[in-house]
Amino acid sequence: MLDRYAKGIRVTYQGERVEDGFAEVDTRIFSEVREQPFAVTYRLRHVAGKWLLYDVVVENISMVSNYRNQFNRILSRSSYEDLLAAMKRKLAQLEEAPEDMVPAL
Repeated sequence: MLDRYAKGIRVTYQGERVEDGFAEVDTRIFSEVREQPFAVTYRLRHVAGKWLLYDVVVENISMVSNYRNQFNRILSRSSYEDLLAAMKRKLAQLEEAPEDMVPAL
């Protein structure tokens, strides 16, 4: 999937930990545009016979924690409805983005 967004990406498997229906899979991502590889950990939960992804940790920054902090910050100064409106605006921006836009790695 990464190759769709940036050419010259190489992903290496670093290991996994499985315990009590939860797993973490560690990888390193090498890119031609970055001098140093970066770590990506995938957090999964075993549900109904399938492993489901619930978090991605990039260089020790959890997407779930990041979103939780952003949501709490918005909710501390405005309403739940304002949070939903902000999320809908962001989705609309993403849908309007050109297809050839390449996210920074």
